[in-house]
Amino acid sequence: MELLNKQLLRQWRVELLCALGAWALLSVLALYIYSTGLLTPHGDAIGAYLGYDNYFRFTTSGGAWDVSHPLITPLYLTNRVLLVPLLGEGGALVVMLLGSALLMALAVAGCCGYLRRVVQLGTGRSLLLSGLLLSTFTVMTLSFTVESYPLSMALLVLSLLCLSGQLKQEKRLSGWHTTLWSLVLGGVTLTNFAKPLSLLLLSKEESLWQRVRKVLLPTLLLLALVVAVGYFYQQRGAGTEEPMLTAQVNDLLRFQTRSADLVPDFFGHPLLISDLEMRELHGETVLRPTPYACWAMKLLPWGEVLLLLSMIWIGRRYPLAWAIPLYLAVDVAVHLIGGYGLDEAIIFGGHWVFLVPLALGWLYRVIPRQAYRYMDLALLLLSIYICTHNLTVILSRMG
Repeated sequence: MELLNKQLLRQWRVELLCALGAWALLSVLALYIYSTGLLTPHGDAIGAYLGYDNYFRFTTSGGAWDVSHPLITPLYLTNRVLLVPLLGEGGALVVMLLGSALLMALAVAGCCGYLRRVVQLGTGRSLLLSGLLLSTFTVMTLSFTVESYPLSMALLVLSLLCLSGQLKQEKRLSGWHTTLWSLVLGGVTLTNFAKPLSLLLLSKEESLWQRVRKVLLPTLLLLALVVAVGYFYQQRGAGTEEPMLTAQVNDLLRFQTRSADLVPDFFGHPLLISDLEMRELHGETVLRPTPYACWAMKLLPWGEVLLLLSMIWIGRRYPLAWAIPLYLAVDVAVHLIGGYGLDEAIIFGGHWVFLVPLALGWLYRVIPRQAYRYMDLALLLLSIYICTHNLTVILSRMG
């Protein structure tokens, strides 16, 4: 056992060091934002400057019961039943913030692991692309967000690492692996349930019926979980003017919006924020991105779109690259087509923004080796600029 542990430590040493370094940096940022008091609710006011509940939902008596995030409830219970009585509200918030920062660090390290083991890039380039992910506005923001999004992002990256690695080695997906990842991801955020199942399209050594069977079990189990949570809401809201389940559905529908700048709002700001301004939205005072003023900034989201679309072509040579558009397709359907949460795009970016460095990793595999150094330099400069700009906006608007 000791020998096995040493081998695992040696095998994952780079990812471990990457996670520890990212956690240290993001923890400093999270604790600074905590020191401003913006995350602490005052009376009945929502501490939601970026437009989501943050710590507020974990301090209310109603808690985090949510039909679209059924497995988030244990976080609420851990906070209210264990952390708050032991550490007080302030201490509990610090622990939850450090947990959010840790989840983001795991996402960054998982990105590094995917690039090294699935794409088979060198350690230096894997760390370079992981640094690009660390510098994004969404990752920085989610490090001080006590909500479902940090957990979703970490699990999504790890699911890609695990399932793509299995496809690479065995050319097929294990039924229980697919079921486990679908239930966990769907339990945290309902729509993410479809993402691991979509990878069954790449499991071409299995028959259609074998793949259908692997979809049925997690679908039925998640359906049972959602029905159970919905029944709880109906019982809890019995006798009130508006049943609690109806209130939940209405609350979800209020986030259906349309944007005049779909591509910059959805693809641009989660990576590189423009600036932030105060707005009144859904009865909350929130910070929202301003339109891009610089032409170079306006080009960035369109470059992302082309990069992500290029995975369809690159997938003809490296089929595992198709996992990127398959994961992205769920978010495109929910947000760009369904119009859900476009006001919250900088937060929902946690469901897909990690696909950008992964796609860049696959791009390395198809460009001439003579261009590697130029691409390294361009990505290094881009990462430094994105990190500096995003951090400046966060500190100036929330400091």
